[in-house]
Amino acid sequence: MSKCFKVVLLVVCITVLSLSFVYGKEMAKKTGVGFYQLSPVPGALSVRHWLSNKTALNFVCGLNFFEIAGENYHDVVMGMKILTVVKAEKQLNTFVGGGLDLEFAGNGDSTTAYRMKFLAGVEYFFRGLPNLGFGAEIGFQIGEDIGEDSYFGTTYGDVGVHYYY
Repeated sequence: MSKCFKVVLLVVCITVLSLSFVYGKEMAKKTGVGFYQLSPVPGALSVRHWLSNKTALNFVCGLNFFEIAGENYHDVVMGMKILTVVKAEKQLNTFVGGGLDLEFAGNGDSTTAYRMKFLAGVEYFFRGLPNLGFGAEIGFQIGEDIGEDSYFGTTYGDVGVHYYY
């Protein structure tokens, strides 16, 4: 088995084993729309849907413009994360998860890159704003980047906000 596959399998097992009964903010069947700073994109549209009080799917899509070796590029980053709450409090959900980002870049020629992410994060709800969640995530990623070689274990951090309907 490859080292990458073993790491993915370990994260999946930890996530499944962490599915315990949690009590906290009622999130089941709620969908949040918002903004996320999606590494490496400065900003991305984010849609987070809670399947239950413990499990959420998060979809993100962002557009970025950058330069490599004097050439201008544009790219679209699309990603999906699966989140599992490990500790729920009245106004704070602490979660772990994993996801995959696909990046499509070009300046005439198209280039594709991918990143697998493993993360831990929080989402906080202020008392007066029960539908507005402020979140932060830290984690590491495996994959490749546009204009660079493959990398293993690079860290990242994301922040964002969602309004839940």
